[in-house]
Amino acid sequence: MAQMIVPDTIRTARTTLGNRPALHVEPESTPRAGTILYFHGGGWVFGSPETALSLTGHLVARTGFGAYSLDYRPAPSIRSRPRSKTP
Repeated sequence: MAQMIVPDTIRTARTTLGNRPALHVEPESTPRAGTILYFHGGGWVFGSPETALSLTGHLVARTGFGAYSLDYRPAPSIRSRPRSKTP
């Protein structure tokens, strides 16, 4: 299996954002003004900030911006509201 490569020029810290768990990713040097808000893929079924860290880390390393990678519950663990019936 291929290994995800995480840049060694970033630092990470667990935090919360809007009462949701998140991973804060910053370049080792002073970040540029601005922030990336990254939502990992997975079709709301799987994935996490950690599984997306290679991509998020490279975005941070290449742009110099800090980033927040938000963690959210996968679809099977939440119930959606019933859809309204349309005529």
